[in-house]
Amino acid sequence: DALPCGQAWHRATDYLRRQAQWVFDRLGVVLDAPDLMPLADGSVDIHWDPGPCELLINVPSDTSRPASFYGDDRGSLNIKGTLATETCNEGLLQWLAARQPRNGRESTSPILTGSSSVSTAHS
Repeated sequence: DALPCGQAWHRATDYLRRQAQWVFDRLGVVLDAPDLMPLADGSVDIHWDPGPCELLINVPSDTSRPASFYGDDRGSLNIKGTLATETCNEGLLQWLAARQPRNGRESTSPILTGSSSVSTAHS
C-alpha cells in the first residue's frame, strides 16, 4: 500500500517533528518513534506504546478541528483532551518524555529513535 498523502498525514507528521524537536531541545530526550496509522475517516493516529505508558493522538484532516489525545501510565493516571497541532503542548510532552524507556542510548540529534510503523486501516 502507498503511504497516505492527505491533509491529516501532513498535519500529523509536521506536528510530530515539532514535538520531537521541542522535547530534545528543552529536555534532552529523544522520543521513541510512534506508530502512525491512517484511518478510514481520513484522520491519522499517532500512537506511542513504549511499555510504561501509552499516548494516542488522533489528528483529524479538518484543520479547523483540534486533535484529541488519550494517555495512560498503566497505573493511576489517565489523561485526555484536545490540543492544537500548530503549537507544542508542553505539559503533554513532559508527561510523555518522563515515561520514555531509558535504554542507555545517547543522542546528539533530535530525531526519533527506534522504528515506527505505518499501518492502513481497513473498513
